[in-house]
Amino acid sequence: MNCKHCGEQNVKMSWDKATIAELEKNEACFTCNYWIEMAERDKKHNRWIVTNKFVHYVIGEGNSYPRGFDGRLFIIKRNGEIVKTNDLWHQGDIPIHLQHLFTINAEFVKEN
Repeated sequence: MNCKHCGEQNVKMSWDKATIAELEKNEACFTCNYWIEMAERDKKHNRWIVTNKFVHYVIGEGNSYPRGFDGRLFIIKRNGEIVKTNDLWHQGDIPIHLQHLFTINAEFVKEN
């Protein structure tokens, strides 16, 4: 099966049945499926950040160890509000062919 999103051949790996079912449902390779699932998760919580360069982050809950970016403080303007966090997690660059699934909602005001 080729991925309907990027055209890559979907290589069968030793994934569990749930993962295989998800890939088949989305007609996606593993990478595209990751981003499709991320877009769906973003709709369910408000901790996500997408910058104008389509880089995806998630704000952690702040009570775990280790913390994202080793606890470095970030000040972010998200949906018009200032958010401060020392638990930011980077998911990666959203592929161009899937950027339409995401909404830009933030910019970094200050990085320490």
